[in-house]
Amino acid sequence: MLSRPADFISTLMRSIARVRAWGDPASLHGGLVRHGVHTGAGLNRQGFPVNPMGAFAMLHRISYLGFRICLFFLLASPGFATDWLSIHGSYDNNAWRSGLSSQVTSLASGPSWDTGAGELAPGAGMALRGTTVYAVAMRDGGNWDPSDDKVWIKALNAADGTLIWQSPFLDAGNSVSYASIAGPTIDPADGAIYYAAGRTMNRLSPTSGTVAWSTTLTSATTSTTASLELINCSPAIGAGKVFIETYDDYMGGYRDKQIVAFNAADGLIAWSHKDGGTGRIRPIYLSNIASGVVLTEVFDGSTSHGIAAYAATDGSLVWSHLTAPAPWSLSNPIEAPFIYSSGKIYGVSYSGSGTGQLFCVDASNGSLVWKVSSIESDTAPLLVNGTIYLYGGPFGNAQLAAYSALDGSLIRSTTIGGYCFRNGMAATDNHIYLTQSDFFGSDPTTDLVIVNVSDGTIADRVTATYGGPVMIDSLGGIFAHYTTGGVGGLRAFGKTVPVELSFFEVH
Repeated sequence: MLSRPADFISTLMRSIARVRAWGDPASLHGGLVRHGVHTGAGLNRQGFPVNPMGAFAMLHRISYLGFRICLFFLLASPGFATDWLSIHGSYDNNAWRSGLSSQVTSLASGPSWDTGAGELAPGAGMALRGTTVYAVAMRDGGNWDPSDDKVWIKALNAADGTLIWQSPFLDAGNSVSYASIAGPTIDPADGAIYYAAGRTMNRLSPTSGTVAWSTTLTSATTSTTASLELINCSPAIGAGKVFIETYDDYMGGYRDKQIVAFNAADGLIAWSHKDGGTGRIRPIYLSNIASGVVLTEVFDGSTSHGIAAYAATDGSLVWSHLTAPAPWSLSNPIEAPFIYSSGKIYGVSYSGSGTGQLFCVDASNGSLVWKVSSIESDTAPLLVNGTIYLYGGPFGNAQLAAYSALDGSLIRSTTIGGYCFRNGMAATDNHIYLTQSDFFGSDPTTDLVIVNVSDGTIADRVTATYGGPVMIDSLGGIFAHYTTGGVGGLRAFGKTVPVELSFFEVH
């Protein structure tokens, strides 16, 4: 059985390189066997060649065409490539590719491909399934006048960025207000794409982008007492439902946010609650708590900000920060998506002054494990090997701060500089990748930055008006948005899936 896909490819590359360079057939067998690929040529029960030269002859008997076909299906299978299913990669919102070593450690060689100015939304999240990148495209007539706004989804080839298909316009006329950062979420079972535009939730076909269903929210179909502006977050899926937060507006005082559940099969609204909050956070679905819950940030309309868990099936309250064994609350709102790992929820509040509170909560009952003073952030934390990273802090002088996941104690802080405005980070075991924000065009020289996990130092950075969340594929290829002339594009760095098959040619 294969272990990690990226490890298999890495081993295969190194092994074939050794065969080519040194004529060392044992290295190929040893590498493949460690990952459960049995060649059957002169191997003992431990998987080592009894006759290395016989193994080398076996290698030359492999049909090159057959090898290419097998490798193609291996790489093209969605089950092989570790997918990036939503804006922060996993359904747990933690954008760390655990177990993956960095491929891109320097940006000096430039991007491996570039879409050019393709009307891609520079602040929106991306998703990856198999060998296809799903990105948000938009035409914005102005943040304060949505009447000529248009938004849609583009499917791009992960190997070279070429267009595969694009969806029709989705909820034209009310789509990009307030610089929406909503991104698509992919169902791994059937590849269905869920994306919210304006006030409408959509389910799209993964092969053509056609709309399977769309449901527009109104005060009549959700809470009749809540103001409804638009949807400004990425959806979560689970238990046959699609979950989303609504956004009243930035002047709404966080009182009218709702959590809404749609039936994934037909788009009908299953349940909704007006529970307050910022409305900018992708919910988290957990199947292992009380037969399935959805987590969302909440606000009591007065002074208490926190988290609630609702039963996914009917929306009944399972717990909240106020019903926990020891009730707790935050004095400032939660602007950043929280993350889940090993029974714990990690999140951070946002005050607008540069400081916030980093907190850890027991996901089973909402109990507060610890809460500490930290930098503020409107970007999802990262949890990498027991360390929590926050990106944010003082406006105009952004920091990347590292804290212990055990107690929240500060480990170190790295100055990134400039602005952070919902710039989702992504990480391998060795590096964190992030962008700066141009803060609505006020800073035209924003960077793509690589930070060393080991000590927090900056490994490399390049300036070219980058922004928005970063995505990493299963080989360690990096994807980042940029703008030119006010129009967004996408660049990839490193070798991205699928791997060029010519690399594996056996002579």
